[in-house]
Amino acid sequence: MKSLNTMHYETLAVAGTAPGERLAHFTAGDEVKAKEIVAGIITDLGFAPVDTGPLHSGGILQQPGGPLFNRPLTEAQALAWISH
Repeated sequence: MKSLNTMHYETLAVAGTAPGERLAHFTAGDEVKAKEIVAGIITDLGFAPVDTGPLHSGGILQQPGGPLFNRPLTEAQALAWISH
């Protein structure tokens, strides 16, 4: 399971309570139940969980230097990016 480590800590500290559309927080993993639990935590923190797929391929997207690392996207922007 990979999540909650792609957003800069300063954004993480304030964006979950900011007005407007929620920012996406990405998850990647191979266990459905684990993804559900983490998605609930992300939602409770005020973010929108966005699944990037299995741990290997989805996790690579979130690595430092990857296309989703430290890239604040709204839920709609993230879903559009994932679906392209």
